[in-house]
Amino acid sequence: MLNAYFESVCQPIVRNGGRIAKLIGDGIMVVFEARDEDGEDNHARRAVRAGLGVVLAANGFGGWFKKHFDMGDLPEFATGVGIHTGDLMEVRIGPPGAEDLTVVGDSVNVASRLEGKTKELGWPVVASAATVSMAGSIVSTGQSRQLELRGRNAPIEALEVTGIGAVAGASEGPIEVPASVRAALAENANMTARAAKEALSETLRIITSDLSRALASGRALQVKGYRVLSKIGEGGMSNVFLAERESDGTQVALKILNARPSDDKQLLQRFIQESALISDIDHPNVVKIFDKGFTDDYAYIAMEYFTGGSLKDVIAGGLTPRQALSLLAQAAAALAEIHRLGIVHRDVKPANMMLRADGTMVLADFGIAKRTEGSMDRTVHGEFFGTPYYISPEQANGKPASARSDIYSLGIIFYELLMNQRPYRGDSIVELITQHVHAPIPRLPQALDDYQVLLDGMMAKDPAERLQSADDVLVTIDRVWTQIALRANAVQGRD
Repeated sequence: MLNAYFESVCQPIVRNGGRIAKLIGDGIMVVFEARDEDGEDNHARRAVRAGLGVVLAANGFGGWFKKHFDMGDLPEFATGVGIHTGDLMEVRIGPPGAEDLTVVGDSVNVASRLEGKTKELGWPVVASAATVSMAGSIVSTGQSRQLELRGRNAPIEALEVTGIGAVAGASEGPIEVPASVRAALAENANMTARAAKEALSETLRIITSDLSRALASGRALQVKGYRVLSKIGEGGMSNVFLAERESDGTQVALKILNARPSDDKQLLQRFIQESALISDIDHPNVVKIFDKGFTDDYAYIAMEYFTGGSLKDVIAGGLTPRQALSLLAQAAAALAEIHRLGIVHRDVKPANMMLRADGTMVLADFGIAKRTEGSMDRTVHGEFFGTPYYISPEQANGKPASARSDIYSLGIIFYELLMNQRPYRGDSIVELITQHVHAPIPRLPQALDDYQVLLDGMMAKDPAERLQSADDVLVTIDRVWTQIALRANAVQGRD
C-alpha cells in the first residue's frame, strides 16, 4: 500500500523535474536543481507546482483509502509539504560498499521543519518567503507566519501556498488546492492539538499524583541501607538520586533503573552490564561503585557522588592550556585502564567525566560500554551508539567502536578544553556526523601550536593513523609537556 501511495505522489514530482534524494518512512526528500534550460519555469516554481501536485495526488489516494477501508475515528487522510530554497551539499554516508547518498545543509533542515509545521498550522503546503519570492507572483498564498525553527537563531517567514498559475514551458497548467483539502488538514491539526493537550494533561495528572504519593509514603524511593535525599539527574535508562548510606552517613549517587527488573529484560541486561564493567576496575580516574542489587521494584547501583560537577561545567568556565593538558592526561589514564581490561566506553564526552572535591577527574557512565572480548553481546554492525558531537568517523559509518574510537572522542574533548567550543557544529545529526567523517582536523591558533601534534594524533579520520592506544596519548602528552618546559627554561636562561 505504501508503494501505491509513493507511485501516486511521485508522478507530479517527476513531471516537474524533481529528483528523489531519499525515502524516509512515509516521507520523501526531493531536490529541484536550477537548470539552464528552465527559462521562466525556474526550480522554485517547479518545486511549488510539484508540492501542490503531491497534495492533490495524496488526496486522491486518500479517497480510495477511505472507500476501501473503515477509517473509524481516524482523521482524514492528508499530506503536508515543506519547501525552501537555497544551497545544499550531496554526501555519501555509510560503510564502504553500502554508502547512502543524501543531501545536507541548512536548506534541507528548513524544508524538513517547514514540513513538520504543516500539521501544526493546518496548511497543506508551507513554503519559505524566499521560495515564494523566487517563484514570483504566479504563486497564490493564504496566511503567513513568522516561525521559530529549531536550530535557527532568527525566525523564518513562512507562507501557506494555495495555488500556482500557468507559465510558458511548464509541464502542466495552473493548480489550485481545493478548499476541502485545506479543511481536512486544518481539522487534522485541530485534532492533533486537542489530543496532545489531553495527553499532556493526563500525563501531568499521573506524574503529580504518583510523585505526591511517593514523597508522602517513601515507598517508591526505598532502597535498603540508603536514605534517598533528592533527585539529581536522569538518563535514557535510569534516574540518579543523591542518597545517604545509613551505616556511616556517606553520600552516594544512587542510580535506579527506569523499570522493574521483570519489565524490560534488555534494559536490565544493560544495567547489569554497567555494574559488572565498573566492578572490575580499581583506578583513581574511574568511578567507584559501593553496592549493587535489587529490590522488588528496582535494580540499583550505589556509586560515589561527585561534588565538583562534570567536565562540561569546567569547560564553560574556561581553562588554561596547562589545565587542559592535565585534565587530558587524567582522562587518558582512565581510558588506558579500561582498555587494558578490554572495555570500550563508546560515549566519551565531558558530561561523563566527573570531578571529585580534590580536583581529580573521573570517567563515569558506562551505560553503553562493551567488552571487546568475552560472553557479553557484541555490537551489531550498523548500531549507532555515542553522542553525535563526540562520535568517531568509524562509528558514524556504522562500524563497531574500538579503543581508538574512544581516543578520537578524547581528541574532540581536548579541542574543547583548549578552545572552549566544539570543533564541529551543525543544525542536524547528519551535518555533524558528515563533518566527523569528511571535515579536516581543526587547526589550533599559533599560540597553541605546541598541542597540534596531540590533536592530529587523536583526531585522525582513519583509526590506523591515530595514536593507537591511550598509553600512546600519555606518552605524547609527556613529550609535549617536556618540550614546553625545556623551551620555558631556555627563555629564563637567556634572561
